[in-house]
This record gives sequence, C-alpha cells and structure tokens, in this order.
Amino acid sequence: MNLDERQALKKACKLYGGIRAVSRAAGVGASNLSQWFKGGSTLSTEKVAHVLNAMGLPNGTPDQSIVHDWRMKWSPFDKEREIFQLYFPNGAEVAMTPWWQDVGFNFIRASIVSLASDPEVVQFLYDGQTRAICRNAPIPVRFEVREPFKWRGGDEKKAIINPEIGMNIWLGQTPTITQFDALWSSSLEDKKEDLQSWDLVVQEAQELGWTHEGLLKKIRTEEPE
Repeated sequence: MNLDERQALKKACKLYGGIRAVSRAAGVGASNLSQWFKGGSTLSTEKVAHVLNAMGLPNGTPDQSIVHDWRMKWSPFDKEREIFQLYFPNGAEVAMTPWWQDVGFNFIRASIVSLASDPEVVQFLYDGQTRAICRNAPIPVRFEVREPFKWRGGDEKKAIINPEIGMNIWLGQTPTITQFDALWSSSLEDKKEDLQSWDLVVQEAQELGWTHEGLLKKIRTEEPE
C-alpha cells in the first residue's frame, strides 16, 4: 500500500477507537502499526491483512457481507468526513434515529429513554452496496450532513427512521443485513401514529410494575396473538 492509502487507513482507525484498538483486534503491535502508517516496513504482508480484516476491509475493499458497526464520541459528517473514504469513496446517504433532536419527537424520546437511559444516537450509512451504523453519544444540537454525504431521500425529515423496528440495535447489538434493510426502509413520517401507540404500551407496562428488562424479554420471545 502506498503512503496515501496508509494514511487513509490511519484516519479510519478512529471508527474503531483508534490505533491501539485496531492493533489489539488485529494482533499486531501498536508501535509497529503506527510506524507502518508512516511508511515503515514494520508489518509483514500477513500482518497487514490482519489489520485490513479487523477494519472490515478485506483486500482493501469494504466487506459488503456485514453491517459495519462503529462508535465515536461525536458526529463526523461535518469536519471529519474523510474517515469514511475507504468505505464510502463516493459518499453515502445518511439516516438517523429520532432522539438526536427534541423538536417534534418528545414522545418518542420519552418511550425510548424509559427503556434505556441516554440512548446512543445511531446513524445509518448506505451507498447501495456497503452498510454501516455509527453510534454517538446523545447529541444536544443539530449537526450538518455535507457532500459527499446526504440525507436519505434528500430530506432530513425523510431520513428519520422508525425506532419501533429493531430494538436490539438501541441496546448495542450489531444488526444483520436483513435488520439493517428493514430499518433503512422505515420512516418516522409514516409511523407517528404507531409510535404513539407504542408509547402507551410502555406506559401501561410501567403501571403493571414490569421492569424494562421484563418488557424487552416479552418483546423478543413471545409470539403475537
């Protein structure tokens, strides 16, 4: 790999918690990996392959058989868009969980927060081939989505997904491709009435004395009548 490719890979390490986290996942020394990013010959071809696999980039290309699952402390779609270069070289559409903003979504925030305090903001990225989710700490203010990224469907409101689908994702589990696609095709605009009904379900469960864990267990294990 040339130096530019190595530098792009180094930037992408932020998606996985940094160079040390990637080195641990790949089974290589952090110092050797750092030197290799600078152009050194401190990693063998086999070790480089381990690094690429650990980052979901077998043979240097995005793995399209999985949903990439990243976690960051902030939203990177404004000043640090280059960290996605190896996964989405031509950009991607972005969808979003609804509780990153308060306006118009208070009833949804109340429902979800009652099940998991301070839910992570989950951003969904898709370019028609590569799928990824990026988790952030709760975001108190609006952020920008700039080229080469854009809101799903070209509109911010249409990009808000329906949180009624895929509760496991809010609990930190990586979705399957089938789950991702179901979430990607969902829209909050079409589900507001259903979500209000869900809010009533949560309220009634609390009045019955059910714990959050008990309610989630029923959702996951019981067949609908």
